[in-house]
Amino acid sequence: MSPARADQQELTVRAGVTGEPDTAIQALTPDPLVGDAGSARAILDDAVLTHTPFLDRFRC
Repeated sequence: MSPARADQQELTVRAGVTGEPDTAIQALTPDPLVGDAGSARAILDDAVLTHTPFLDRFRC
C-alpha cells in the first residue's frame, strides 16, 4: 500500500471516529473518482442527507 493511500485511510477512520466534516472531505478528495474538495463536499452532503440516522454527526 502506498503511503498516500495509507494516509487517506487514516483520515477516513479519523473522520468516522470524530465526525469532523472537514476531515471527511480531506479523506474523499484524493480519490480519483472525486477529484476536488467541492465534489467531496457534495458527496458528503448527499451521503449525510441519504443516511442521516447513521451519519448525522457529519452535519455542518
